[in-house]
Amino acid sequence: MQKIQEKSEHNLEFICITEDNFDITKKIKTLDFPSFSVPMETLLNSGGCKPKLSVFCKKLKIENTPTIYIDLDTMVLGDIGKISELQENQSSLYGLPNHYIPHWRFPWLSWATREKCFFINSSILSFYPRNHEDIFEDFNEDIKNPHLLDRKHFNTPWHMKSDERYISMHEKGKLRALPRTLTGSFQDLYLTPYLWLSKIQDQTSHVIRRRTNRVALTFHGEKFKPEKIAQLEVGDIISNGSLKTRWDYPQFSKYWQEFGDQ
Repeated sequence: MQKIQEKSEHNLEFICITEDNFDITKKIKTLDFPSFSVPMETLLNSGGCKPKLSVFCKKLKIENTPTIYIDLDTMVLGDIGKISELQENQSSLYGLPNHYIPHWRFPWLSWATREKCFFINSSILSFYPRNHEDIFEDFNEDIKNPHLLDRKHFNTPWHMKSDERYISMHEKGKLRALPRTLTGSFQDLYLTPYLWLSKIQDQTSHVIRRRTNRVALTFHGEKFKPEKIAQLEVGDIISNGSLKTRWDYPQFSKYWQEFGDQ
C-alpha cells in the first residue's frame, strides 16, 4: 500500500471488503461483505467471483468519488490515480476490454458478438459508486431464483455465470474500456501466436513506450497466478492456448517475489 501511494500524486484511500480483517494494516479501511440473498458459500460455489459485486453495494457507504477497484493479482507500476482521471472526461463504468472493437462507439456491433454486449474483464474497474448501485441490488434480487446460480442448469443465462458477465450485460451500452496505454492484461498485451512475434513486439519502440507509461497490469487466469509468475526464469516459455511468449520480464517476477515477502 505504501509503495502504491508513493507512486501516486493523488490522495488515495485504500478500502478492503473482506470477511477476515486479521493482520490487515490499519492504514487500510476494512468493510464487511454486505448481506447477499443466498449464503456466501453458495455464491462462491456458483462460479466466477460474484462477491466482487459488493463494491456496488449502497449499504457499504463508499464515498462517491472516482473509485478504482483492482484484483489482488494486479501489479501496480505507476500512478494508479491516473485511472480515476478518466471520470473527468466521461463519467462511466470502465473495465478492461475483452473485445478489441470499441462497442460503445458503435452499439450495433454488440449484437454481432456471442455475448450480445461489450464484454469486460473486471480485474480493474473505475467508477462512481452511487452511479451503479443498482448492479448489486438487481443481482441480489436475481439470485433469489435458485437455478440462476446453477452453472449446469440448461436454463442458466450467460450473464449469471460470473461477476464480469453480469456487469457487462447489466450495464450494456454504458461501459467504457480502460485504455491499454494505462492498464491491461498480461495475456492480452504480451502473448502472441508465435515466439518470434513476441520478441519483435518486445523490441518495438511504441510498445516499449506504452509499457513504460502503463500504471497497472493484471495477471488473471490460473496459469498466471502471481506465485507462479514469481518463480519464472528468463527463457521460460509460458502459454495460454495458442498464445505464448518467452519470459524476458524479470522485473515482474521480482515484483511478485517482494509482494509475497510482505
